[in-house]
Amino acid sequence: MRVPRAFWLVLLLLLVVVGIGAAGAWGVMRYTGSPGFCASCHVMETRYVSWQRSPHREKATCIQCHSEPGPWGELRAHLNGTRYLYVMLTGEKSGPILRAAVASETCRHCHATLTLPEATSTHRVLHGVHLARAIECTACHGGLVHGSLYGHQARPAMETCVGCHARESQVLLSCRTCHVEGVGAGVARLSR
Repeated sequence: MRVPRAFWLVLLLLLVVVGIGAAGAWGVMRYTGSPGFCASCHVMETRYVSWQRSPHREKATCIQCHSEPGPWGELRAHLNGTRYLYVMLTGEKSGPILRAAVASETCRHCHATLTLPEATSTHRVLHGVHLARAIECTACHGGLVHGSLYGHQARPAMETCVGCHARESQVLLSCRTCHVEGVGAGVARLSR
């Protein structure tokens, strides 16, 4: 039995339409995932400038940080971003305008757990302990990328550490629990 020529023409036309639609959707995802697109909204201008001046500019785009890894995470981030468009068009502001949380899983996509320092030249950090307790990276590093318009590497405020430790544990018994000795003399040794 021979298939009518019209069937093949309709099938070909359908494949062309689906292909064009898929290419268009991919292009829209790429464009709306670019930092330039994010910066086109007034409320995002300062966030864009702070990202441009941060060390993350060379490593990650907005969508890479503000989505879970993988294509489905990126798609969910784009859908969450439509909330801002909805608020701008309708004026309805009953909830947060931007939902741009950064999940620890996203941070660990680039910052492998095994490479995180347990101490810096000035502080004991113990990233492994924090991660084992399921403390989100943004609990301490929430302002890391967008915390300064001057391009400084934003560090957690001491109040953040003290406040959390006062609620969760009695680990902070003295300044030397976290602070390293000899910083002024240029010699860094961990306090015991």
